[in-house]
Amino acid sequence: MLLGFMKKRITEAGSDPMSEIEIMLESTWDLTMTHSVKNEVPEARAVNAFNNFFKKLNRTITSLLRNIVALAALAPELTAFSKTFRQLAGEQEAKVADIAEAGDRISLGVEDISTSTGELNQNFTAMKVDLETAMNQGKLSMAGFNEIKSQVSILVDTIQVLRENSALIGSISDTINAISDETNILSLNARIEAARGQSDGKGFKVIAEEVGLLAKQSKAATNDIKARLELLGEKIAATITAVETVEQHVAACERQILDANMSMEHVYSQFIPLSKSLDTISCATQQQAKNIKWITFNIDEIKVSARHQTADVNTILTIANRVASACDGMVTDAGGFHISGHASAKAAALEMARNTDIASGKRNIREKTLMTFLDRFPFVELAYITDTEGRQVISNIYAKTLAGRKGLTKGIGSDWSGKEWFTKALSNNAPFISKVYRSSATREFCFTVSLPLRHASGNTVGVIGIDVNFRDILEI
Repeated sequence: MLLGFMKKRITEAGSDPMSEIEIMLESTWDLTMTHSVKNEVPEARAVNAFNNFFKKLNRTITSLLRNIVALAALAPELTAFSKTFRQLAGEQEAKVADIAEAGDRISLGVEDISTSTGELNQNFTAMKVDLETAMNQGKLSMAGFNEIKSQVSILVDTIQVLRENSALIGSISDTINAISDETNILSLNARIEAARGQSDGKGFKVIAEEVGLLAKQSKAATNDIKARLELLGEKIAATITAVETVEQHVAACERQILDANMSMEHVYSQFIPLSKSLDTISCATQQQAKNIKWITFNIDEIKVSARHQTADVNTILTIANRVASACDGMVTDAGGFHISGHASAKAAALEMARNTDIASGKRNIREKTLMTFLDRFPFVELAYITDTEGRQVISNIYAKTLAGRKGLTKGIGSDWSGKEWFTKALSNNAPFISKVYRSSATREFCFTVSLPLRHASGNTVGVIGIDVNFRDILEI
């Protein structure tokens, strides 16, 4: 109602700045627009108030957009950081799970070791008892062999005495044989003498014969004793040889038993510290098993925390995506205001379009000239030219700051006939400023300024378009 009343009053006075304001408010808000009106016109104060309002709003929106764009620039970094953090958190969770699994295996292994150590300790204890029994048996065997050795020595002495007595008996038998031989001789002589005495010697003869018979019997008995003594001597000699062999074997067995006892004593001396070490290992292993269980419990707690951390990171990522989306929305919405930077971008595009080398030059001249303009206007990221059919006729001309960046395309030959920036510029025959959007190449906020290119003859030969970095124009 206020605008209609002011429009009627100013029209009657011959000026209509309110129509321009009304048109602007219904479309894009060009905050750089200044509406002139004569001071004597009653509505001049209102129009000047609008001018001052737009001027202040221009500064305010510019400052607001500067902060929004700065925040929006952080949003992708926050999203990227959140994604990286989520990946790291996932890897950490997986590693913690692996560590937990390894801890379980270690715990089971330590328990097995503890059990095996306990069993081994029991076996060593049993072996120690067996070894002590064997040592006692060895001592008993040594005592038995000593007794056998003593008895063998007594047997040897007894056999030696028997041998000496046999030899003495043999010597006595020889003496008896000699006496028997002499007695036979005497008996023979007596019989001879008795034969000489005839009747007187008959009695003597009988006695002599009996003596001779006794001498023969004594000799026969003595020879039999001698033969038996010789046989006994042979048996005694064989017995002495056997006893000497037994004595040697007993001595050898004694040495073996002594060596075995010494070995068992040495083994036993080694068993004592080994058994103590096994006791220490068993106790340490049991304590280690308790420690591993405690560690496993803490790892499980860490695993739960890592799972919660991953969930928190997912929440952060969701929030970051929402922040990024909200920032994009705010920049896009606020980008509907045309501020001072838009005017600078529009002026740059108009200057390029009026350049004859760009309007009607050959491809290499156009590209070289556009490079020169991009050096002058650092807020321009990209420039390109199409023919009247929307076909791009030069390569994309990028700002030097983008040189070498991956993903940049040449663009020549691309068909842009369906794009708004091409159709609006060609149909309206005037500069077109697009809404703010994110560049697919740089991921920066930008907008496109396009306008028709005209030959010196006035004919339209194509459209020039420039992509302007929205953050850079906020600093203008």
